[in-house]
Amino acid sequence: MGSGWKWIDRYLPETYTFKRIPHRPVAIDPTFVAQRMLVQHSHFTLHGSDTRGIDEMLTQAGLGASLLQVTLNFDEGDIDFHRLQLALLGISETTIFPDLEGLARELRFEYHLDSPRRPAT
Repeated sequence: MGSGWKWIDRYLPETYTFKRIPHRPVAIDPTFVAQRMLVQHSHFTLHGSDTRGIDEMLTQAGLGASLLQVTLNFDEGDIDFHRLQLALLGISETTIFPDLEGLARELRFEYHLDSPRRPAT
């Protein structure tokens, strides 16, 4: 079995027998990119024998500080305000999920169809 990429073949098992699998994971670009994968800058990782997560590996190697992770905590009542702020920055459901489902969620938000403040018809 071969991938066509010599460096990746080390990660793949031979037919009925296994080669020695590399220890660390490798990041690869997909050969097929759907629109959602494109806008989300999707990549894949092919993991070796080390079962730890990449963030844990980087932290142990002293590179964890280079990772940027932000956690935002706010009240449920502030969600609409933050969605509006993101929309003003050009980030919306359809920029992250460019499919009909994303469009439906964006329209529901835009026209307040999920809001308890929506006037009765």
